[in-house]
Amino acid sequence: PFVRSHRLRVALRRRAAKNLDDDDALHADFRNLEPRHLFDACSSRGLHIHGDDQARAARLKAWLDARDAVIRANHGKPLPPSFVLHMPAIFAGLTEHADL
Repeated sequence: PFVRSHRLRVALRRRAAKNLDDDDALHADFRNLEPRHLFDACSSRGLHIHGDDQARAARLKAWLDARDAVIRANHGKPLPPSFVLHMPAIFAGLTEHADL
């Protein structure tokens, strides 16, 4: 494998699991997010933070929907940590010119 350090692999798995848990919590409480939390959630996922709260909410909702679609498409099997950690960059690249 590319990464030979067991410690690094464990740290990446933990970070990926934390990201998935954070997204689950966001999804569950999406409607109740305060503007500052919405801003932070978008920023930490690499989503555009320009525009008003409604625009940020739409981008975050699209992100959460895309994430859920990827998880469903994987039929309940765990996603590779490297993929989980790169999902924000992939999504940002795919939607850079979209009107989200």
